[in-house]
Amino acid sequence: GIRPLRAGSTQTAVPAPNLPFFTAALSLVFHPSNPHAPTVHMNVRYFEIDVPNGQRVWWFGGGSDLTPKYLYEEDATHFHSTLAAAANRFDPRYYPAYKQWADRYFNLPHRGNERGGVGGIFFDYFGATGDDKSFGHGKTPSQALEFVA
Repeated sequence: GIRPLRAGSTQTAVPAPNLPFFTAALSLVFHPSNPHAPTVHMNVRYFEIDVPNGQRVWWFGGGSDLTPKYLYEEDATHFHSTLAAAANRFDPRYYPAYKQWADRYFNLPHRGNERGGVGGIFFDYFGATGDDKSFGHGKTPSQALEFVA
């Protein structure tokens, strides 16, 4: 049957069976043995779908989060300021929006709305802009982790 596929801010109707696609993803988790060093997670992903009209729809997603066993405010502040600096290179509206998305994602209602760690950023459906901006933005979590680690 036909089902909607979200790609960026548009809805594209595509046939569900036999849809040509390509995906690539990288997910990294750093679990240090020192309990005073926080666990850090980062992932980036890329999707490409060939729709029946011959158009190729593609987008990036990803994010990063910090989960300390023992909270040190300076670590959380540094982590978030580094993510903000990486996202703000593209648009100053990105970090607040992506942080809010991550805050919703890492809220755990089954644990009385407990949050998982100190949050981070999350984004998805970041589509083609006609230049290298989308690819560069897709690398934001990994570029931020270079400075956080």
